[in-house]
Amino acid sequence: AAVTFTHVDVNPSCGDASDGSITITASGGTTPYTYSVDNGVNYIGSNAIANLSTGTYTVVVKDANGCTGTESVTLVNGDNTAPTLTCPADLTVQTAADNTDCLADYVISDPLADNCTGATWSYSLSGATSGSKTGISDGSNDTVSLSAGTTTIAFTATDVKGNAATGCSFDVTLE
Repeated sequence: AAVTFTHVDVNPSCGDASDGSITITASGGTTPYTYSVDNGVNYIGSNAIANLSTGTYTVVVKDANGCTGTESVTLVNGDNTAPTLTCPADLTVQTAADNTDCLADYVISDPLADNCTGATWSYSLSGATSGSKTGISDGSNDTVSLSAGTTTIAFTATDVKGNAATGCSFDVTLE
């Protein structure tokens, strides 16, 4: 009888992770079976193949007589967790008495936390100062020159899978 199989796939937890797996249940042919995820180049005796990253695998099951069954299996980025944003409290910054241009540099600290690498954050400014910046790498801060008055800073974040976080904003008042 022909070798056939079913499989249960676990996608890697993140795009750069190697924690995916394919577990194969074979039937038909003559036992014992050996299993390959590289199109029959390398075979192992275990039907549970672990430590796999994202990608397409050519799964081959071979029986004791050398008969095979083949199927293509694709593992994708399994990250379904959106990044999180942490907003600071509203604050007031006093400018120096000799500050005649009524501007002050303000360091915007990285507000982003994510379970996977590669997420980016962005901000928009409204009120006394306007503007925006996108695509800031996780772990990076940014400095902006604020005008006198109140500026609202709103954050967004997106991970490599496209999961997004929004709804985080705070006010900085420059006096």
